[in-house]
Parts: sequence; structure tokens; C-alpha cells
Amino acid sequence: VQQRSGLGSPARSRGRGSLGERGRGEVLAQVGCGIEGTAREGWLAATEVREDDKHGLVVELSAGTSRASVHAFGAHVTKYCVDDVDVLFLSKRAVLDRSKAIRGGIPVCWPQFGPHGPLNQHGFARTTVWTLRSREATTESAVCEFELHDTEESRKVWPYRFKVSLKVSLSNKALAIDWLVENASDAESFEMSGALHSYFAVNDIHKVSVGRFEPGSSFVDDLDNFTVKKNDQSTVSIDAEFDRVYLASSNQVDIVEDGVRTIHMQKSDSLPDAVVWNPWEHKAKGMSDFGDEEYKSMVCVEPALFHRVQLEPRASWRASVAISVR
Repeated sequence: VQQRSGLGSPARSRGRGSLGERGRGEVLAQVGCGIEGTAREGWLAATEVREDDKHGLVVELSAGTSRASVHAFGAHVTKYCVDDVDVLFLSKRAVLDRSKAIRGGIPVCWPQFGPHGPLNQHGFARTTVWTLRSREATTESAVCEFELHDTEESRKVWPYRFKVSLKVSLSNKALAIDWLVENASDAESFEMSGALHSYFAVNDIHKVSVGRFEPGSSFVDDLDNFTVKKNDQSTVSIDAEFDRVYLASSNQVDIVEDGVRTIHMQKSDSLPDAVVWNPWEHKAKGMSDFGDEEYKSMVCVEPALFHRVQLEPRASWRASVAISVR
């Protein structure tokens, strides 16, 4: 495996241990070995790029006791862990050779969420290779940014001009994503929906609750022919297949595992909805890239734009999500 800076030339791999030996406050800019970092009062923020024929380009981020991995395929965050404990779920059967969407982590669903539109399920962003535009390590965080532009191939299935960027920032015990969509046309508008299809790792789904929903609000029940229903609970527990879109939900969502931890999500107003999904036993057995028993150790809680919005020529849409553990 060769190490790359993303924009520089390949060089030999170099372990993170050598970075830890540097003095505090020293800025590391080792483009040749693919590692950039900044030491800060007892901990290190760093970025590292690796690339191989199977996985393509992957950016590794580290900050304090937190680690994250972002694949150029789909601009897909496949790992986020704190104190060596996974926050995100990645299936042991996930396909990582760029032949299909990755099962787990945070897939980018765009320009369509779900089957609700003319494109294939969840659009094409999650199955397209993005371009690494920048990466840096500051005294506060490790950051990388990917971009996706329309191409001749993309316009065959979706005939619009666009630019999408996704910036992933890792700080000590927190992960933030900034998402920007730009209509690159001078004349044509387009409609879009989307979501950050976040898979979270849990020890036992039976001990998990997902909450901060507003009683009296509405949700779409995907298991009942997309029927819109009234919500009467502030928190939900899962003991069977579950697939709901909570409309105009709170900007804060908590995933609480009894006696273990709370994962807190903060989402922007531009992602007004929250999807909660678990395939449960029967559907899990029908997915080739998902273990038969893995439904017990995950839950999807997805900040989403369920209803399509129209983006005018040269207009832009921004969204952000922050995930922390306490």
C-alpha cells in the first residue's frame, strides 16, 4: 500500500508513532509521506492518505482519542470511533471494493433520498468517486474536503450541472460534516432531496431509545405504504422492523443506550427531517452485505431532506451535522 498526500506523489508508508515523538506545538507537513498533523497540548490532530487498487483513496483523520476514515468512493465516512469504541456501525459484510454502495458509516444520499424520484434508490452520489480537494490538521481538528461535479456520465441519468462538496472535521470526541450543493447552471433549475444515511453502533438494540421527537408531529411510515401518521412519543424504542421519517423534527436527536452512552446529533434547519431505521431479523437475512444478526448492533438515525426542494440557477444549499458522544 502506498501513501499519498492526495495531491502529491506516492511515498512509503510511515507509522503514526513517529509523529507522536515530535514536540508539542510543532506543525508537521510531511507531504511526501502522506501525513500532515499538528501537536497540541498532549494530543495530536493529523491527516493521512492511503490508496490502493481495491479501496481507492481513503483519508484517515485523528484528533485526540478520536479516529475517522473517509473513502473517496461516495465521500463516505466509514469509521468514527472515540476512545477505541466505534460510534458508527460498518457491516462485517460491507463491500469496500467500489463495486456497490458501502453498508454502514455515513452514505451520502443525493440528489434523491430513497425511491422517491426518477433515480435509483438514494441517487448516485454514494456510488461515485469524489475528488479530494483539501486536507489539513489544525490545533483543533483534522479536516478533509471532497468534491463532486457533473460529468457526461452523470448527465445521462440526471441532466443537470452541479457541484457538491462535503467537508469532514474531526475534533476530540466530535465529528462534524458540512455539505454544500451548488447549481452550476446559468439557466436550468433542478429539484433535489437527500440524507446523510448514518449507521450508529450499539451493543444491544433492545436497550436503545432514540429521542427528542415532538409529540403531535408527523412521521411517514415506510412499512405502511408511506402513510403519514401522527407521532405521540418523544422517544422510541425498537423491537421489530422499523422505518420512519419524522417530519420537521427537532434539530437535536439523541441515541441513548441504557447504561452505556449517549450519542448526540445536532442538525441544521436545512435537514428538517430524521429517519430512524432498523431492518430487523427477516430483512437482515435478505441483504447480502449485512450479517444475519447485525440488526442487533446498529440503528440508523439519518438527518434528511425528505421533500424535494428546487435549486435555482447559480443558487446553493447548505447543511451541517455534528455528532458527539457523552
